[in-house]
Amino acid sequence: FPEVRKRRYVPPEKDFWAVFEQATEEQDQVMLLAYLHLGARRNEIFTLRWSDIDFAHQQIRLYTRKRRDGSLEYDWLPMTEKLFVLLLEWRKEAKGEWVFPDPKTGEPYQYRRRWLKGLCKRADVKQFGLHGIRHLTASILMQADVPLIDIKDILRHKNVSTTEKYIHRLKSVRASLRVLEGKSRTAEKG
Repeated sequence: FPEVRKRRYVPPEKDFWAVFEQATEEQDQVMLLAYLHLGARRNEIFTLRWSDIDFAHQQIRLYTRKRRDGSLEYDWLPMTEKLFVLLLEWRKEAKGEWVFPDPKTGEPYQYRRRWLKGLCKRADVKQFGLHGIRHLTASILMQADVPLIDIKDILRHKNVSTTEKYIHRLKSVRASLRVLEGKSRTAEKG
């Protein structure tokens, strides 16, 4: 059957920060910031170990199986200063090998749907998911005129075409279409 694609909801940045403020547990705030500042996939953060964080060089190793053959690959990403400070503080509190363990089991989370849904509800914003935060990261970078190739590297895509799908360009498309309005007015006068 043909795939039916729905446009992914990407929260506005203000909604992300409203949700961030509703996260009362320190681990939850650090986790949310890691998703935003690393453009990470769900399992890249769920399965993050302390051995994947190089505090000396302020970088994080993220593993993924999002490859054609399903093999496990990793990339090192630099940490933002804010993420570095929060992770350093969180390290003092943490026990065990996992950076963000499920407090009930001590093992990595499998899912946290209700958690984010509840935070969105308390923040009184439209519900979004962890992957929506990944798209938000790409949108923020694009709005700041970060080169597409750098966004590709931050999101750890193999192809720029994949990165292009992540970037929501409605504002720039609107501005480009305004050029056509100017051309139409010129033609009407001439």
